[in-house]
Amino acid sequence: MSTHSDSDYGTCFFGSMKIKFAVTLIGAFYLCVSAGLTTIALIFFLDEPAIFLTMVVISSVAVTFTAFLFVGIHRNKPKFVLAFWIMQILSILGMLALVVMVTLILCDYDDADVKLEVHPDAEDKRHTDYRST
Repeated sequence: MSTHSDSDYGTCFFGSMKIKFAVTLIGAFYLCVSAGLTTIALIFFLDEPAIFLTMVVISSVAVTFTAFLFVGIHRNKPKFVLAFWIMQILSILGMLALVVMVTLILCDYDDADVKLEVHPDAEDKRHTDYRST
């Protein structure tokens, strides 16, 4: 007699897989990606603090909530799934913040104005008469 019920297993393109293991595998992959994004954001944070600070904070919170989700899965506590919902809401808010940030950057015409600087030693060749050569 088997100790596992059929509800413990699901099918996917790998075949039959234990649901708890599959969710843990997906969560581990997401945790690695979030940690990688946080690391990349910290590297860029050194150059552009204003732009990437939001990415650092959101990725760090996502990693924390993913860890809470792991604890909930392994202890069979459904209330820890709330961490998953909060993580998804934060991801959506992060995407909206990114859209707003890109829109503000595109609408800031003063910063987008290209200023050409001419070196003081450069010759002004606009009025050179080329017919004399």
